[in-house]
Amino acid sequence: MLFLMMLSLAWAEDFLIRIAVDDRQAQRLQNPVIQVDGEDVILTDDGNVNADLPNDHIFVGEANIRRRNSISLTLLDQDKEIGSLDVSVPELSEVTFQLKTTEKGIVLDLNAPLMPASKMSFKTKAEDIVLVQAKAVEENDVPEGKNRLFIEIDASEMSFEQPMFQPANGERGVFFLDDGSIEGDISGDQILFVVLDITPAEFLEGRILDENQLLGRLKVALPSATASKVMLTYNSFGLTVKMNVQDALETTSETSLMVRATPKGDETSSSDDTISLTVYLDDRLLQKLEKPLLSVNHEGVEAVLFQDDGHAGDENEGDHLLLAKVLIARSEYAQIMISDQDKEQGQLRVFLPSTSESVVWLRTSENGVKLLSEPTSTTGNTSPTEMGVAATGPISADKLAHVLWVGIALFGIAFSYTRRVVFEKWTEEVRPLLVKIEQFVEKENDHDIES
Repeated sequence: MLFLMMLSLAWAEDFLIRIAVDDRQAQRLQNPVIQVDGEDVILTDDGNVNADLPNDHIFVGEANIRRRNSISLTLLDQDKEIGSLDVSVPELSEVTFQLKTTEKGIVLDLNAPLMPASKMSFKTKAEDIVLVQAKAVEENDVPEGKNRLFIEIDASEMSFEQPMFQPANGERGVFFLDDGSIEGDISGDQILFVVLDITPAEFLEGRILDENQLLGRLKVALPSATASKVMLTYNSFGLTVKMNVQDALETTSETSLMVRATPKGDETSSSDDTISLTVYLDDRLLQKLEKPLLSVNHEGVEAVLFQDDGHAGDENEGDHLLLAKVLIARSEYAQIMISDQDKEQGQLRVFLPSTSESVVWLRTSENGVKLLSEPTSTTGNTSPTEMGVAATGPISADKLAHVLWVGIALFGIAFSYTRRVVFEKWTEEVRPLLVKIEQFVEKENDHDIES
């Protein structure tokens, strides 16, 4: 009984809730208020709340509330209810819910980029597990039968003593380095690297320590590529995933996520009537979906369920790598939506190639549906097993042009450097010596004439 009382007291602690409502598309809000289980939280768009840009039609608010298993969010505007929904609360010291308005109410904005941490927030608990998807990179000297993982930590806002990564499988820990010994690292810039050659697997788990002090726990979802990279940040809020501009561009736009389908099948003219669209949805990391549904905004096209039964192109039954196929009328793009038990998971605008078939690779995340960060082939057939080796396939024209221009630039730099070195050697060493030889020869000639 005493244990249960202590547990209930611990669970009853306050936590910081942050709420953002995206009203850019509907633009129906004037003075919004979000009710959290009946408690009013004022939403503003004046830039005074951290991570808010003034007058961008994204309203932001935050408050400390009593922790509970789930909460009810109700959006009001001028005393009129816009919509409401119930959400579960994870065991974190700070929780952010990102919503967006629709014509009928509000929904969770699963395609929104992560909001930066609040200045009012507490430190992330070191016991919290940081979930992150590694991104495939090109690396040539990976040992046979191994996968290489680069882990980068930006500690420019904090200081480390001797950080190390300790794998959860009991293997010996590896120290992070900042001495410039790893390609791309600048010595002493407070951006630390560690390189791990590991046995191929779906996940890698471990801890990041600094002189036996636990900084955070890490669970990395590994792509099917020989080399991948994880970028983290360690600051006053703890260990978090490092976001950059490219990540934000890949996850959201003003309306929905936009992706380009990978060509597959035979080349065909744009006059053909139909195109087969295959969508792979990787839910192996979070395993959050129950009965996901693919809907396409084309007349006469019915919604289809994603399959995970090992048939019709799905390789392994129950591996949470889902597949859905649909035949649609040929057009420049298709607007699709992924839902699960009548709850929208994300909307996508897919630009279609001129081939008879096309493939889109996606994955689930805590903030919505994102592009799967694996290398994809630009031509020919694409399959789950081919994704990991596509990086070693034919080089695209853009990449070849890039390499060519880099080569020309390097040649120009090398030629200029060589010319300068030769000129300096000529003016400082060779030319004075030739002048002395010439003077000596003239003196000898004069001596011969006199004699």
